[in-house]
Amino acid sequence: MRAFFLVIALIVNLLYISLSLFGLDTWLGIRVGTYNVLFGILLVSSFIFSLIVFLKGKRGEAGSVPMLSLVVLFLSVGTLGWYAFLNVLGLSMGGF
Repeated sequence: MRAFFLVIALIVNLLYISLSLFGLDTWLGIRVGTYNVLFGILLVSSFIFSLIVFLKGKRGEAGSVPMLSLVVLFLSVGTLGWYAFLNVLGLSMGGF
């Protein structure tokens, strides 16, 4: 079950990065900017969940997925940095 949630978190992180890097403002008719807060909440929760799973895996608990949680952890940190950069830059320049 942890691996399933980690894969979902990985997909959300990759989706946000791909949507923002390729300049896809609308994706399947959905404006990404309107769901900016939702993406922020999902990114923070994926970071926290992957950190918990990684720390439990370091203790040797059963059912942990240390490599997948490490990938999601680093991708979440990068995505949170990109999210914060876009929001601070967009708000300081009067966009969005």
